[in-house]
Amino acid sequence: MNKKAIIITVSSILLLGAGVGVFMYYNNKNKKKSESEKEEYGETEKAMADLGGEVVTPDETEYSGKTKIKGDTFPLKNGSNGRNVAMLQALLNYNEGAGLTIDGAFGNATRQALIKSGFLSCMSTGNTALDLLRKCTVTKEDFTKITVDRKDPAEFKKLYNVNNNPSIKKVWDKYSS
Repeated sequence: MNKKAIIITVSSILLLGAGVGVFMYYNNKNKKKSESEKEEYGETEKAMADLGGEVVTPDETEYSGKTKIKGDTFPLKNGSNGRNVAMLQALLNYNEGAGLTIDGAFGNATRQALIKSGFLSCMSTGNTALDLLRKCTVTKEDFTKITVDRKDPAEFKKLYNVNNNPSIKKVWDKYSS
């Protein structure tokens, strides 16, 4: 083999190797991203399932790692909408007697109920009402703690199950994919 053929062969092998390496890198990156999404939604699904079983999964396909339900993302904050907000409202009604309308919309009434229940991230020393609204957030960890702190899980499940509670069902239907 002449020198030119060797250079072309070695260059081709290096180029092919680089291409395989890039492919492997991006393939692995996407796999990790998919696993982290599955882990993220898995925790939420488990916490929500503890609230009422079928309340969480009216359609089993909705909680796949690739399908996000509109409005079911954390943190929950002023202006958030969806099933998690509805479940937060139900928990505040059950645990604290908040008397919230379960509409899946995080607004001032939900924020006030969180403050009344002693939820510290909503108690701000901000200067304006807008500062207060921006700072009141409920993380996934906060939500799970509120879920665990229910007085009677079986009673809560009975009262706020999607099949027994028209307000919850309305929100679930609205945010079904």
